[in-house]
Amino acid sequence: MASTFVNDLRLEEIGDGEQSTTWGQTTNTNLELIAEAFSFGTEAITTNADTHTTTIADGSTDPGRSIFLKYTGTLDSECTITIGPNTVSKLWFIENATSGSQNIAISQGSGANVTIANGQTKVVYSDGAGSGAAVVDALQDLSIPDLFIDDDLTVGDDVLLNSDGAIIKLGADADVTLTHVADTGITLASGTNATTLQVDSNLADENAGPKLILNRTTDSPADNDVGGQIEFKMENDNNEQLDFGKITTTALDVTDSTEDGQLTLETIAAGAAVSSVVVAGTTTTLNGNEADANASPKLILNRTTASAADNDIGGQIDFQMENDNDEQLVFGRIKTQATTVADGNEHGLLSLGAVLDGTITDTMEISGQGSAVCVVPAVNSSDGTDGIEFGNNSSTNSLSKNDILGANRMWRAINTQRVRIGNVANTEGSLAALEMMISGNGIIINNSSSTMNAIVFRTSGNGTDAGNISCDGSSTNFNDTSDYRLKENIVNLTGAINRVKALQTYRFNFKNNTSRTVDGFLAHEVASIVPEAVVGEKDAVDSNGNIKAQAIDRSKLVPVLTAALQEAIAKIEALETRVAALEA
Repeated sequence: MASTFVNDLRLEEIGDGEQSTTWGQTTNTNLELIAEAFSFGTEAITTNADTHTTTIADGSTDPGRSIFLKYTGTLDSECTITIGPNTVSKLWFIENATSGSQNIAISQGSGANVTIANGQTKVVYSDGAGSGAAVVDALQDLSIPDLFIDDDLTVGDDVLLNSDGAIIKLGADADVTLTHVADTGITLASGTNATTLQVDSNLADENAGPKLILNRTTDSPADNDVGGQIEFKMENDNNEQLDFGKITTTALDVTDSTEDGQLTLETIAAGAAVSSVVVAGTTTTLNGNEADANASPKLILNRTTASAADNDIGGQIDFQMENDNDEQLVFGRIKTQATTVADGNEHGLLSLGAVLDGTITDTMEISGQGSAVCVVPAVNSSDGTDGIEFGNNSSTNSLSKNDILGANRMWRAINTQRVRIGNVANTEGSLAALEMMISGNGIIINNSSSTMNAIVFRTSGNGTDAGNISCDGSSTNFNDTSDYRLKENIVNLTGAINRVKALQTYRFNFKNNTSRTVDGFLAHEVASIVPEAVVGEKDAVDSNGNIKAQAIDRSKLVPVLTAALQEAIAKIEALETRVAALEA
């Protein structure tokens, strides 16, 4: 009977009565091939080949017989390697040591195959089922009581730790542990307070970074479901575990396309949990539960530096929006500044800014000067951007907190009536700097001294008064400036009687008060006789078609009336002299 090679190592099986004089040599060869089956073998793949065949030679040495088989060569795509004969059932350690970063796929027949990534080694076996033979990953569902790994471990699929108390120990001294807590989760622990869970990323993409994702999946989501929670636990002095901090997300609305979420930052105060910061959509709420009337939620922007200097910026809040060119701009800003950092003499400045013509500008500044509080305009212009000043930089005689916030003062007045400062909100078209909608006293000025100028009028850039309203405690004077030092080209007023005779006087009522008849003039007629007494133009209207009424300052008629009376007295006295002469 002739020899056969049908075994899994392709050894020569001598037939009965064969090789009577050489069977020893054949047996030695088979022993060598058995030893080869436990050895290391290397086989090169043709450059850039998409397929390759490894056939275990019959009765002679062959790298395909080795239990550890290393494939080399250069590839530009995945290569499928078929191991034959397809009747061989055998175990291999196969290493993909090719160049080109390509996978190799180990196959035997039309059955399953095993893919080995570049640089990796897998333990596989063939079932030797002929044309339908398959190659199987031998470590699939491998059960190992204890596993010691001295270097890296890469897992391409699931890792299952069946014990409720399973522990993964890390470090040369196993000083860091990852422990499964039954029905709860996992605990990261170490023997020191330096326990750290760090997520690193080395991507160059500026839009990518390390992520920690808490993902809740459910078949029946409902409004107000908690999506994830991070708790910061500590012990009190009674050895009780408490949440000293917590981050929670909640699905307020789970309706498709109208989903709403909420993020809550929770802390503990006086032994009770408080949702200190709640972010819901575009609304952020700061909460506090302190019983102390002087305590309230705080948002602190704290800048620390070893080299503090005057005019350092302490903190800034920007309010950004897009313009119609999809550009992000700062439309509003709150900013603090340390104008003086000298110990014991610190001064601060709070600025409110808004965008104007594309540029952010500080429009109001609030500063503390001693015990005074100053609110001054940051921009001086004629377009209504001037601000308000409470107090001044050189005096402590300024409005206190109680003056501004107390009963029947500015706070009450603003909230019960209406006060507008600046011309932006004025709907009357008169460019008023101050508009008050009132039902009682508009402005009350209390005088603590015997005489005071309640209101002083000055022109911009001129330190000289143009007039004032003064009060001496019992009467009020409306005063025009009349100092001789401010006047020139002084001449006597003549022809006053003729001007007075030209003035037409009337009785009439105003259209908005038909029940009251008054004496007076028509402004446009007076304008041609005493022009300085009239303000405005005849028949003028604003851009909205509203009447821009002419007005008369009757005090400006007094000099003309006085001159006319003097002229009349002179005539009377002359007539009296003539009459006396005639009677004599």
